[in-house]
Amino acid sequence: MCLSERIERIYETIKIAAQKVKRDPSEIKVLAVSKLQPLETIKEANQQFGIKDFGENYLQEALLKMEALQGENLSWHFIGRIQKKKARALAKSGFKLIHSIDDITVLQKISQVVEEEGLPLQSVLVQVNLSEEPTKAGVLPREMDSFLEKTRDLKGVQLEGLMTLPPPVEFSEQARPFFQQLKQLRDDLEKKWALRLPQLSMGTSQDFDVAIEEGATIVRLGQALLGPRVKKK
Repeated sequence: MCLSERIERIYETIKIAAQKVKRDPSEIKVLAVSKLQPLETIKEANQQFGIKDFGENYLQEALLKMEALQGENLSWHFIGRIQKKKARALAKSGFKLIHSIDDITVLQKISQVVEEEGLPLQSVLVQVNLSEEPTKAGVLPREMDSFLEKTRDLKGVQLEGLMTLPPPVEFSEQARPFFQQLKQLRDDLEKKWALRLPQLSMGTSQDFDVAIEEGATIVRLGQALLGPRVKKK
């Protein structure tokens, strides 16, 4: 299947899922997960099919791509695990949105660097570990109040919403409870903390239709959109 066929199928699925729950399909942002994808694929998706938002998991790879493609009409998102030692470099990299914040010390460092360097406010999402898997990144739901309390004085970052990655499932329907839980958590936090958390980054190639039905505003699509990845050497 070629890129145009994959993109057509993706957008048709988004349209069907959105209309099923009376949502406007234009409310859902497609984030193309471009880790280990060649520059040519990214350029083709952007120039020929209008894909603007790309998500990277590895900071060094992302920085190389951002440099090579500067001047193109692209917005870069960071969606990988964040090493504390790379928080400064991450803060200075110019990502439109960081999806994977799960450590308050990392967020504090990013905010500090943004203020010190006079950089634009950094938009972030908090990654939530809904399944409470010990090996998975993310703030536990019961710890979100404590986490938010520590963000109140941070002036260099803007909290935009929540992100989650459910455990692997055999059928997309099995992921629905996790998407429902994230939306409910977001709604509860907005009410309790008088916050606006408009973004819900949830849903991948395997389950994005269900995520859209449950309120996703950003779906992260990798090989289902851009095709097979180049093997890491």
